Amino acid sequence: MSREINPFAFRMPPELRAKVEEAAKENRRSINAELVARVEETFANNPSENLDESTRILKSAERLEKVIEVLAELGQQMKKAGSAEKPKD
Repeated sequence: MSREINPFAFRMPPELRAKVEEAAKENRRSINAELVARVEETFANNPSENLDESTRILKSAERLEKVIEVLAELGQQMKKAGSAEKPKD
């Protein structure tokens, strides 16, 4: 199966190129394959999806915190009501 590959010139600082070269060597890939893998990974780990999930979790935690506050207040009210009903000897 043949795929169409479009050449793309990519300029980077020498320090970054050295890091990419080292990573490619460690991963036994060409520099091009290393760059492609890293770019593909950023799209696979879509930050906006992660942000949406983080927002959902945060909102759930905020709702849970409100429930805990209500339960704590209810517990205090029950404790006060219980102590008021106990006869003193």
